[in-house]
Amino acid sequence: SHSIPTQSLKPFETPHTSKHPPDEMRTMKTLPTHPLAVVEREVKAWGSFLTVCWLVALYNASSYLSFLLPRIPSSISQWITATFERIGTGIGYDMLDYWWEVRHYHGWRKDHFCSGVSGQCLELGVGTGRNLPHYSKGTLVTGVDLSEEQLKMARLAVESGELECAAHLVRADASNMTKEVPSCSYDWVVSSFLFCVCPEHLIDPTLDEMARAMKPGGTFRLADIQYSQDPVGRRVQEFFAPYVERVFGAKFDGKVREKLAAHPLLRVTRQVALKGDTHWMIEGVRV
Repeated sequence: SHSIPTQSLKPFETPHTSKHPPDEMRTMKTLPTHPLAVVEREVKAWGSFLTVCWLVALYNASSYLSFLLPRIPSSISQWITATFERIGTGIGYDMLDYWWEVRHYHGWRKDHFCSGVSGQCLELGVGTGRNLPHYSKGTLVTGVDLSEEQLKMARLAVESGELECAAHLVRADASNMTKEVPSCSYDWVVSSFLFCVCPEHLIDPTLDEMARAMKPGGTFRLADIQYSQDPVGRRVQEFFAPYVERVFGAKFDGKVREKLAAHPLLRVTRQVALKGDTHWMIEGVRV
């Protein structure tokens, strides 16, 4: 089963407290433009990019040399596997994603994912809370995620007091959240790349849960990634794909589109190309 035990979380209850301040990406709509801040951001971004490239090369090389694994002590091979799996959680996720956050995601969150969202909003796969500063004042956001490590990071933004929206965070499985999320209650559902990391057999149940939670006439926005039709672009994605799947559980197969097309209660109304033919925002309504 992919369900988790229900936690005793009440609305707007955030049990984790930390003395560490959240980073700028989780509290600011507009990033600082002071020269020193820009230089610091660029250093962090390039450090993130080069680290990811090194990890991708290392992971791909280890895959090619997998025939050597039987000769490596099991304790070492288990440590290597566990290390790659831990990289994609919590603060490690934010650090390795920083290049893409600065170059693309931060602007997309402001201009596309959260723009115009109001009322009651359910965010599926809230992760470390990078969307939270981009919701407008008066929006009531329920953020759902299965990863407690990532929710710990998101709680830093909620506890900072710097968000315009009101937010509460719930640990739950987006494909089975009947105990945590009420039916017919949300004007909006927002999800940034959740369906890239959602196993194919859980996409339909997750869409069903979306439809159940939304008010009739409510709006959904989903960000998704698919393989490029351009041969060069696809080669680049294929270079990153094994690492991305191991660390983040993500795939670039765009399966959610065909699932949405067949769903009886969810209708796509527009699709916005965010970056070439790979990154998309899919918007629609609950009929």
